[in-house]
Amino acid sequence: MYTTDKGKLAERHGRKTTGPKALLLSHGCQLPKGCFFVSLGQKPYHIQQNNIRDILETLSFTRSYTSLKDLITRDVLSLTEMLKSHDFPVYQHSLNVSVYAAKLANKIGLAEEEVTRITIAALLHDIGKTKIPSSILNKPGRLSNEEWELIKEHPREGVAFLAKYPWSYDMISMIGHHHEKVDGSGYYGLSGGDICLGAKIICVADAFDAMVSSRPYSEPMAVEVCCHELELNCGSQFEASLVECFVSMANASS
Repeated sequence: MYTTDKGKLAERHGRKTTGPKALLLSHGCQLPKGCFFVSLGQKPYHIQQNNIRDILETLSFTRSYTSLKDLITRDVLSLTEMLKSHDFPVYQHSLNVSVYAAKLANKIGLAEEEVTRITIAALLHDIGKTKIPSSILNKPGRLSNEEWELIKEHPREGVAFLAKYPWSYDMISMIGHHHEKVDGSGYYGLSGGDICLGAKIICVADAFDAMVSSRPYSEPMAVEVCCHELELNCGSQFEASLVECFVSMANASS
């Protein structure tokens, strides 16, 4: 039996049980007019060009991040601008995933600093796709074996790309392993406890947005259907306790 209690979930994952402040687009958070917002239970909005700064500025950096805030914000803005220029749908998807991941990380009671890291990692989880032609990323038909192998390299490409940024060191395992599955059938064969919690959170958020959004190769699914798919894959693709939390957020917002 899994619980949606924040303290118990955080304790299970070896994290502080004290609930942090809502870091990003939490219920009741006042944001600048026009700021990007994804509400669970609603179809994702399309992103306006400058809204990424609004998202970053809602992050409550803790003491260890305060001196790096301007540097990180500048770097992340530059990286997301590069992603947007390369492929706008992937950019949209990355923003959506960062919001979902932040909500889930906050709900399970992770420390504020960890939620910040997960949010930024989720925002950059597909940065490795800048190495893949848009014609492949948005191909409406079936990918060839060669194209699929290229797609599967994007987590490693992302890790290699971010290695030059010292602030990313605590996040690259989340980015590198966000396509791993708890049963070991993911891209690189990691399983269970070998996958960090941040990567497991991003995996759930990534899958949900992929299903609920319109893509060249698939039609969007209803939120209820997406949640059912997440639940069907508990224990194989996803950490069951995280899915339970995520579905409870979706049900509360629908």
